[in-house]
Amino acid sequence: MPYVRCRCIIIIVHRNNFYVILPTFYMNLSQPDKQVANDRTESARHPVMFKFTPGQPVSTKAATHSAFATTPQIFPDFQSRMRVSGRWILGADMAALVAAFGVGAVLVTGWHTVIARDATGGFFDIVTTQEAAVFFTLALAAILWLDSRGHYRQRLPYWETVGHIAGISCIGFLAGGFVEFAARDNSSRLWVAFSWILFGLFALAGRGIARAHLKKTRVWNVPAVVIGSGHTADEAKRALSRDTSMGFTIVDTLPPAVLAGMKKPLAWKQVLMMHDAHYIFLALEGGDIERYSVALKSLPRARVPFSIIPPWLGLPSSTLTPHHFMMQDVLMLHDTNRLKLPLPRLLKRAVDIALASLATAALSPFMIAVAIAVRRDGGPAFFKQARVGRNGMLFQCYKFRSMRIDADEALDLYLKQNPDAVEEWTKYQKLKNDVRVTRVGAFIRKTSLDELPQLINVIKGDMSLVGPRPCMPGQENLYAEDFSFYESVRPGITGPWQVSGRSQLSFKERVALEAWYARNWNLWLDIVIILKTFPTLLKRGQAF
Repeated sequence: MPYVRCRCIIIIVHRNNFYVILPTFYMNLSQPDKQVANDRTESARHPVMFKFTPGQPVSTKAATHSAFATTPQIFPDFQSRMRVSGRWILGADMAALVAAFGVGAVLVTGWHTVIARDATGGFFDIVTTQEAAVFFTLALAAILWLDSRGHYRQRLPYWETVGHIAGISCIGFLAGGFVEFAARDNSSRLWVAFSWILFGLFALAGRGIARAHLKKTRVWNVPAVVIGSGHTADEAKRALSRDTSMGFTIVDTLPPAVLAGMKKPLAWKQVLMMHDAHYIFLALEGGDIERYSVALKSLPRARVPFSIIPPWLGLPSSTLTPHHFMMQDVLMLHDTNRLKLPLPRLLKRAVDIALASLATAALSPFMIAVAIAVRRDGGPAFFKQARVGRNGMLFQCYKFRSMRIDADEALDLYLKQNPDAVEEWTKYQKLKNDVRVTRVGAFIRKTSLDELPQLINVIKGDMSLVGPRPCMPGQENLYAEDFSFYESVRPGITGPWQVSGRSQLSFKERVALEAWYARNWNLWLDIVIILKTFPTLLKRGQAF
């Protein structure tokens, strides 16, 4: 016979529903009058809430006790859920390390015996005690570092997770190679490279498998509520819904006014129970934080899981470093603009030159074929036009010609004859059905092949592989105050606009994305954008 505990009954009315919370003593659901043994320790850990709606039929067994008509829902133990998922992620990482160690050794053995035909390159010649000791010492350090970053205790954004794993792979490769070099023995440097590269791939794959299992067993997905009603709350919901790997499902959004009645720790738990949620996101505006400060101070005492998403007002986010003052509730965030530091700028330029040179050499036969196809209408293969670059300087931007020779005259005539198209041109600075575009031009535009000659601009130093989309002279006023962000970096062949919707975005949205990129630039951001560019190119309907 199912029992619940009750010492006092709390009745809450919300949206035409009644919520009955029974926190302390046992009660038989079929015989509510019958009270049994009291266990205060267990009851404090498992309060029970019932929900019922007037007018809805209830079970005939409890018709006289409609408050007990539905199955009780125990307050969720979020920490237990995180412990289970954390163990699975930790197990996936440890399995990835062991698999990378073994598979790397097998690959190097195959290289030595089959390709290099080296008789001394057997498996046990490569996998020595020293090799294993070095690898697993670095592996232990990697696990401890990931734990310190919250990988086994929190839900982190996907690309932040990928960045941490990629960083460990690079550091493990460099550190392992240095140790093997310092040992001055016959250890295989190729094995070190294979093992740490494979770890990154295996870790991402293993975590994906672990998440799939945890989703199937309903451990990974976490129902959450957002408290807030302004721009910050909207941005928070958009970010959380896009990053599905974190596992948060927003079940409801509550206005800040609910905080007026949440001055006691118990109220926070009741909010979670009322909405069947396990987590709280606070996304308040500045005035709300001051207005409901008493309720916010009670939140840590409630011991419920929560995160704070502060109002940002266009400030940098990923470049801020937190600093704490001893025994004071003061948090200082220091901004490090990496674009002003010489070493990051040098590193970005070196990557641009190296990758652009390799891409130009590899794609030169293909570029020649495109040039021949473009010239079939009798016009030139290449098109160059002035664009605004870094520090507002003009440069000649190279592209494969995708328009008619009389493109400017055709545009003016089309806009005069089609007043409806003026609004589209003003909003996007592009036309979906552009009469200036040739048949070959339409193809190379949709596949972005028309921008391959910009690799020459990258080598010359006019552009970067990743950056804002180069704008035409006269469009500076469309950026308004954010033009200072645009001119602080070199324009890019790809960038945040290209991987976030391209021509489906308005010019205003494009400016906002490019300003965010300039405020938050780092090398890993460039790598992520390059990785996202390739699948974006395969999507139809984003470019015109």
